[in-house]
Amino acid sequence: MYTVTECIENPLVVVKKIFDAYKGSTNVGIGNDYEVSENFKNVFATEAAIKMIPSINDICTDDIPSNTLVRFRCMIQNTGLGHEMYLSVFETFDSSGVKEEGSHTNNNVNSFSSNLLDSPTTVLDERYLYYCVSVPENNSNVIKKRSNDDDSIEDLDRLATKLNLFDDEQHHLENHNRRQLEKNYVASKFPFPNESHVSAIVKVYEKNDSLKVGDVMEIIGVLEHFTRRESGNNNDEFNPSNDFIDPSSLLKVPRLHAIFYRKLHSSSNPLISEVNLKNTTLEVQNTARDTRNSLIQYIASAFAGDLLVAEFVLLQLLSRIYNRRDGLTLGKFGINITNIPPSSQIDDKSVSSSSLPLSHTNPFTRNVAAILSSVLTKYHDLPLTLSTLNNVFFYPRCDGVLDSGVFQVSDGTFFLVDETVLKEGTLGDTGVRNMQTLTDILNTQKLNYVFPFNNFQFNIDIGLIIFSTAKSFFPVDCVIPLRPLATQETMPSLSEETLTEYQKYISILRYLDYSISESVSEFVQNEFVKQRQTAAKNGQSLMTPDDLFLQMNLARLTALSFGETELTTEIWKYTLNLDRVRRERL
Repeated sequence: MYTVTECIENPLVVVKKIFDAYKGSTNVGIGNDYEVSENFKNVFATEAAIKMIPSINDICTDDIPSNTLVRFRCMIQNTGLGHEMYLSVFETFDSSGVKEEGSHTNNNVNSFSSNLLDSPTTVLDERYLYYCVSVPENNSNVIKKRSNDDDSIEDLDRLATKLNLFDDEQHHLENHNRRQLEKNYVASKFPFPNESHVSAIVKVYEKNDSLKVGDVMEIIGVLEHFTRRESGNNNDEFNPSNDFIDPSSLLKVPRLHAIFYRKLHSSSNPLISEVNLKNTTLEVQNTARDTRNSLIQYIASAFAGDLLVAEFVLLQLLSRIYNRRDGLTLGKFGINITNIPPSSQIDDKSVSSSSLPLSHTNPFTRNVAAILSSVLTKYHDLPLTLSTLNNVFFYPRCDGVLDSGVFQVSDGTFFLVDETVLKEGTLGDTGVRNMQTLTDILNTQKLNYVFPFNNFQFNIDIGLIIFSTAKSFFPVDCVIPLRPLATQETMPSLSEETLTEYQKYISILRYLDYSISESVSEFVQNEFVKQRQTAAKNGQSLMTPDDLFLQMNLARLTALSFGETELTTEIWKYTLNLDRVRRERL
């Protein structure tokens, strides 16, 4: 059994030992990883062991030696890099004789390239390339975290210099300058302009057709740095099969040779792991009613005490796409909150996308954003200024290399879209496409990837709350006018423990299974008929199937908000009353 320390500090030595032990008993061949993944999974079988692996989300890759085992919580941004051929088994010779090698990085082959033997035992295999970025998360928290990370990196730099880990001060300065230059190579691969992130080319040694754009996972693999040697040699490094890829823009990005990876919980909440999921779920359900009440109060504090709006916002945060059937997207719940006070000052100067921060300027919207960002793992502002619409791409596009767009995020990401900052002006081609992108997402939860001669649609699942003074010009599922009950006050300051409780509540309950018994289904149908009969008798407008569809969706979300997984007649009646009060405001 190999030790955790050995696997982290010298993973390739461990791989070589595994390969040597494996080849002695079994024939090697194409598509065989020689039980490398299995052995490493056994060593890192616990969360405690996993956490001992350096994370490139938290530590700059320049401060981690090449060929170190690292982990990376990431989202797949591009699956179009194709695959590359490599020698999985080869023979070399030196003064000690002939050696048979197994490779999990390029360096093994390159370092022995002059001594490589033409051997019948050589195995040519392929590995699959993915461009991955750190998970686009809560913008305010991530910016704060990245700021802390930058401080930590500076501390590490000073420590490294003190310990003479750098050759000299000039090397240290070059290292720092290179980091800044590399940001220009990868900025367009991240959804949010001008925000720090981590990226890597992940090389996977097994074919997995289920991996797709937007998937969130944790990669455990061997870190490999870009070197000047590589940039001058077109034959020994990055050469993906896709002829449209520009290698010069990707060579600077570190490589991660995946030993194994694991899909993360759908919420991407680091507080939740598959190991403790069952216990966490029971804990959240048992306290759901109390948490629900306090969370609504907390959200209402940003809406001048409007509890109805706060409750509908909570339901939106619990919504997700749970099925797609017959052209219907079941579970989508885009909401529009109207009567939002506009900002007294709107700065809408034309600026480039690279310098345009996606942050709210309307004070009212900023207060709500502060609440949302404190209870959500993945949240981002989206002010709909004219400059934002015309200069920031909402959709991914490819003209040789796939560049990201604002909405190329992982499922379960939420956006607060603010129309109140939109002034009169002219929309350019990008602006028109952005408006159509947002409309398509609200209608179908599909995102267009724009290519030179064709577009491709991908299913997504993101939450959208739209602020406007009057009714939004975007199609939404539910409209709720704001009725302030008090003057805007300072936002309450809650403990980390309470905010963690809210985050778990949302992350767990929105993914619970939900069902309706036959008896309750019959009850709902009868109630719908009675509602139509009563409306006809009183000369009121009749309930439509779309109204019933909305109420069914509201009932599902209401049940989940109480920690329930099955609809009851009591919850149905509660939902009808909630919707009635909302309609009275329209």
